[in-house]
Amino acid sequence: MKTYELMFLRTEPSIAVGVAVAIFVTVIIPLFVFLYKYFKSKILFFSRNYKDILDLKNHIRNVEREIESYKKIKDTGSMTEEEEQEWVKLARKHKEINQMPTFFEFITLLALVIFKEENVEISIIEVGLGGRLDSTNVIESDISVITGISRDHTKILGNTLIKISNEKAGIIKLNTPVILSHQIKRVSENIQSIAKSKKAKIYNSSDIKIKSKIVNTKKSFIQKVVLNDKYKFNLSLIGDHQLENLRTAIKAIEIFYKLKNEKINWASITKNISKIKMIGRCEVIKVENNYWIADGAQNNKSSRALIRTIKKLNFDIKKILWIYGSSDGHSSKETVKSLEKLNPKIILTKSRLPKAKSPINITKELKNLNLDIIELTNNSQEAFTKAKEIANAGDCIVAFGSLYIAAEFVELIKNIKPEYYIYE
Repeated sequence: MKTYELMFLRTEPSIAVGVAVAIFVTVIIPLFVFLYKYFKSKILFFSRNYKDILDLKNHIRNVEREIESYKKIKDTGSMTEEEEQEWVKLARKHKEINQMPTFFEFITLLALVIFKEENVEISIIEVGLGGRLDSTNVIESDISVITGISRDHTKILGNTLIKISNEKAGIIKLNTPVILSHQIKRVSENIQSIAKSKKAKIYNSSDIKIKSKIVNTKKSFIQKVVLNDKYKFNLSLIGDHQLENLRTAIKAIEIFYKLKNEKINWASITKNISKIKMIGRCEVIKVENNYWIADGAQNNKSSRALIRTIKKLNFDIKKILWIYGSSDGHSSKETVKSLEKLNPKIILTKSRLPKAKSPINITKELKNLNLDIIELTNNSQEAFTKAKEIANAGDCIVAFGSLYIAAEFVELIKNIKPEYYIYE
């Protein structure tokens, strides 16, 4: 039985996205056992034909709360001999290079061990940062997927789109298909050149033809989509950028089935696409007389996509009350400057994440922008309370800047018990 691996490279919002913390993990066997037991209990079976693994890297809310309706595999409570050997190798490598793995590196290793043990048939591996030097790039994928590239993490990936695209294209493997989302011309040409050097054929998302219309369901919004003028389905993810993500995903499915030489059941696929839910990706929630929008936009490209989407929802963009918080590694100036022409009223805040920027530091970054910063708050709860105090009936309040901010506001809006962060 062949195992298919798709290397998925994210720059715009992607499914199953959430709280991934950058902390150092103490290298002790009891912790490995604990994490193994915790994550293995979250392995799911989604379909009759394929055994799939839930992406645990980016869970926004507690995994158990989000997957209660799915079947869980019973935890064995112990490590296999193979897992123990992997742990020994990790401990040995720690001594050799005198460096402990990051949380992401540790969980990547843990996931790959579980994937192998469970004989996973399809594993979708999402890059953490960049691509070329990312810990996920140790795999030999069957398909590489690159979504829209924008300026982000510039201190690590480079300060130009060409430098960033060089890092992103590092996931392309020899003689392996590449699915490419829409890019600006010079980025597209650069990726095509890299793919050509590796004899990797590129397939463009633009090949997929879809039509869509946003519909207000009274409580929220959906996009009614038609694929190939035949298959009709609903998409809960709103915005043109999500339609581009959809095209990219559908193209990846098409090429995947082509590799397998199997017929595609589009009716079944589109039916399941209708079931997709994403927390904190332009998530619209109506509470009494106000609409709240929680979004993880953290760079200029994603904040512009957020603004375009809000306009399509027919909200008065100049009457939006904005709540913004960010994390280290992201430029607040680049993210927020797309709002400047709107004369926005903004509440600054910070998430509970240790690497969250303080509102004072954000203010310093935004000093040259023409903004009406009406309040600096110490946490999401304070910002939430302040927004409710000053919002008028019918106003729309938008919380954005990071997925951590989006997640915490979803908790507050829906009155959900706060997620427990392991560093609290």
